[in-house]
Amino acid sequence: MLGLFADLWMYSEKEDLRGLPDFAAAAPAENPVAMQIIPGDPVIPEENPVGIEFLTLIGCARSSIYIETPYFVPPREILRELMLRARSGVDVRIIIPEIGDHPCVYWANRHYADMAIKAGCRVYEYRGGFLHSKTIVADRFYCSVGTANFDERSVKINLECNVLMYSSEMGMRMADEFMRDLSKSTEYTHEMYMSRTRGQKIRTFLSLLNYDQL
Repeated sequence: MLGLFADLWMYSEKEDLRGLPDFAAAAPAENPVAMQIIPGDPVIPEENPVGIEFLTLIGCARSSIYIETPYFVPPREILRELMLRARSGVDVRIIIPEIGDHPCVYWANRHYADMAIKAGCRVYEYRGGFLHSKTIVADRFYCSVGTANFDERSVKINLECNVLMYSSEMGMRMADEFMRDLSKSTEYTHEMYMSRTRGQKIRTFLSLLNYDQL
């Protein structure tokens, strides 16, 4: 992780931090968990490791996928894979904020949420404050935590960093946290999306049009 930070610092500030004492190797943990550091690399969008991580996590799930994200505006290929998993019987649940931090994101979230819902995913609005978690748990074993939102900008443009863990213990703990957040959430439905007013439909259109300018 420190090595990745040093690489990104060098990329943006042209300053090499690797010789500093804080970048010495850390002592091994007593109860290690197998994990990978997933860097976001926008140089080649189609090969961005964050996008590959999301596709792999979703594709390997056989029983459940739990996602928490403030921005649910996934690239087409990731949304397609998520919908395929739901149609194949995987329990796909997604928590998004009840109130977003930007009006464009609010309506874009609900547009893509409705697409996912029609494929069998279940989407919930978190009502315990602004949701800023960016986590994925697949089969209560594969766990992703980091800076990347579940959106196209994080997958193809931004410099991001996720940690991917392989652990039944961490998977159960993260699934339990997801369920606690779910208890503070209300399910969003296709009927709610279709009941938008004319003004809200216009805002949805403008949100999708302007999202890439955020």
